[in-house]
Amino acid sequence: MSMRVLVLSTTLGLAACGGGSGPTDGGMDKPHDGEAGASGGGGSGGAGGGTGGGTAGASGTGMAGRGGMSGTGGTSGAAGQGGTGGTAGTGGAAGTGGGVPGWSVLGPNPGIGRLWGSSSSNIYGAGVGQVFHSVGDGTWSSQATDAPSANFTGIWGSGSQDIYVVGWERIANVYVRILHSTGNGVWTQQVSGETGSVNGIWGSGASDIYAVLDNAIWHSTGNGMWTEQCALPNCGAPAGISRLLAIAGTGRADIYVLGQGTTANAILHSTGDGAWTSQLSGASAPQAAVWGSNSSDIYAVGYMGASAGTLWHSTGNGAWSMMTGPNNGLYGVWGSSATDVYVVGNGGTVWHSIAGTWTPETLGTTALVSSIWGSGSGDVYAVTSSVLYHRH
Repeated sequence: MSMRVLVLSTTLGLAACGGGSGPTDGGMDKPHDGEAGASGGGGSGGAGGGTGGGTAGASGTGMAGRGGMSGTGGTSGAAGQGGTGGTAGTGGAAGTGGGVPGWSVLGPNPGIGRLWGSSSSNIYGAGVGQVFHSVGDGTWSSQATDAPSANFTGIWGSGSQDIYVVGWERIANVYVRILHSTGNGVWTQQVSGETGSVNGIWGSGASDIYAVLDNAIWHSTGNGMWTEQCALPNCGAPAGISRLLAIAGTGRADIYVLGQGTTANAILHSTGDGAWTSQLSGASAPQAAVWGSNSSDIYAVGYMGASAGTLWHSTGNGAWSMMTGPNNGLYGVWGSSATDVYVVGNGGTVWHSIAGTWTPETLGTTALVSSIWGSGSGDVYAVTSSVLYHRH
């Protein structure tokens, strides 16, 4: 195993500053807060609580409340001539909050390619040379970095005060970019002078962080220093794997990396001891994104051209099964739990699994959906190159 230690840069990132919006695109209003259900009204001429009855007033029912507040009970009807008084109307049924669940246009994309957040009110997007932040109100502010032309390909954090963005920047050569922020809008470069491209970042916590480059896997204990753990053609990869493109895991002892080759791709696995083994290889093996809800529920996605997606699942035993998925190439996967999983990709593709049943969902676009993330099942974001979408 190589133990090459990389140099910590002492150059500080620039302070956050406000940024302009991206290309315009018609947005839709967010659902309004719920209104209370209407009370059941008293009937006239012998009808109680609702509409008039015959000799005896019928029991009135309140209208179902919209937006989550229950309706108030109807008042007792007055006795009609020759009839008895109606009984009190029942209260309106509780409405569901926020309207019918579904996707809506949140607004134009200011330049976000990858999403991550620590909560519904602390969301980050990685772009080109800058990082975007939102408190969950649909607006985004830009945070400048001292890598103004960097193409940020990944973003991850262990919490609101420990966030990383990674990528590459071309300045004569292509240079590694790993930047860190404590959540104050200032981004600090942690690596200086290293050539290469960082394609993804993930950690089990603040002291156990991995980054994948085209040809290597790096590790950090969170002290700002990075060590090369292995490099291709090693890292346990099959012959022909030339690029490492994605990384994620479910814990310190369960990490996955996806690799790509000219004729085949591969899934690599580590138990956190620095050794990597290949679990799956072949032309249809995924190479784009990996995510798991726990160590016995892992998904990986990829593409074989724009019109052929690959969706794989493992129960954590080292074996993978291909699932029937969309025809379009897939580029992202995320879930709030084992029973709530999304995959996204070409042609506006969004597929949603609820308790193991996959169904397509509509964004109303044919553009590539490059990233998906949410704080929970009722708060999910997806991005194309020009539009941000939200699912409540």
